[in-house]
Amino acid sequence: MSQQLTITKELANICVAATELCSIQQIILGQIKAEDFATQFSKIIGNISQCYGVVTDNLTPLIELNSESAFEADFDERYTTYKNSYLQLTGKPRHYSDQAHEEYLLLQDFKQLKTSFPVLKTSFQRLYTYVDKWVTNDAWLAMSIENLLKILPRLLTEIYELKQKSPEDAYVIYAASMVAFAPYLEVIKGQQQILDAASAPYLEQMLLSA
Repeated sequence: MSQQLTITKELANICVAATELCSIQQIILGQIKAEDFATQFSKIIGNISQCYGVVTDNLTPLIELNSESAFEADFDERYTTYKNSYLQLTGKPRHYSDQAHEEYLLLQDFKQLKTSFPVLKTSFQRLYTYVDKWVTNDAWLAMSIENLLKILPRLLTEIYELKQKSPEDAYVIYAASMVAFAPYLEVIKGQQQILDAASAPYLEQMLLSA
């Protein structure tokens, strides 16, 4: 089952993207306290964080089946749920990325981006590269998430079919796969929490306007 390696590789790519964005936002928001800037910047962060949410929301129910009894009791239902929904999920990362890019364009009007202060100047250059490579032009983040979402059901289907013949063997393969995926998912979750905290002003605005 080569799907495990591909999924692990995509999760690693997503981890790289998450850690880089966390590093950038911690420097920028640590140095710039202007509320209007922070709110606009947090809109970018909030939308990108939702890309990571597509990953964590859909892999967590599978990772949670961490015993043979849980696997035997709940795998079929969780497999069916994911199989029936993943096609609707694949477009979400690009949607959130497009939203983030629109907010990034609005950020260009802020005077803070014209700074010559070395730490901030370098961080804004990193942000530009991140948006260009991971979010918009090369769209590495969306492509990694889409690839993961599309390959995962192939792996789950093979495990499901094997489970009908040999539940014990199916669990061995399933458990080994989840053990490989879990560390990356934990990193993504941790970085997502940091990003969500940074985007709190944006999220509050969304709740007030809902």
